[in-house]
Amino acid sequence: MKQYRIGTIVKPHGLKGEVKVYPHTDDLSRFEDATYLIVGGTEEKLEVQSTREQKGMIFLKFKDKNTIESIEYLLRKELYVDGDNMRELEEDEYMIDTLIGLEVYLEDDTKIGVVTDFLQYTANDVFVITLESGQKAMIPFLKQFVPKIDMEHQKMRIRPIKGMIEE
Repeated sequence: MKQYRIGTIVKPHGLKGEVKVYPHTDDLSRFEDATYLIVGGTEEKLEVQSTREQKGMIFLKFKDKNTIESIEYLLRKELYVDGDNMRELEEDEYMIDTLIGLEVYLEDDTKIGVVTDFLQYTANDVFVITLESGQKAMIPFLKQFVPKIDMEHQKMRIRPIKGMIEE
């Protein structure tokens, strides 16, 4: 089953097994919605006992992890959710992993490249597209520039303005 990365454990918090997590999602409620999280590189599922958010970071407590020693092996590990443990996405809402690899077309159906990265900034998110020429282009993830994403056909249509794509 497909897994989606939602955070990285950065350090312990206190002595009773709580961990501080750097989120890789713009919706921090995903942590609250998850009944368990999967430790990256393993199939270990940790049952979430409690979550709280502070200054953009997530603090997690896992069931049966009650000491600092019990969570030391988790430090710097990625945390994932799977399809069984994920809330339904709303229309025009995507998991970042599913956007990487989309073929990119102009509105006139000309293929220009592939999405190779996705950058998250405060103002707005940005697609990094590797053009057919090998050059990179950055397109803001705004409806005016990305009018259509077709996940069924793994395609994205863009409407760039002059200067966004080097020729």
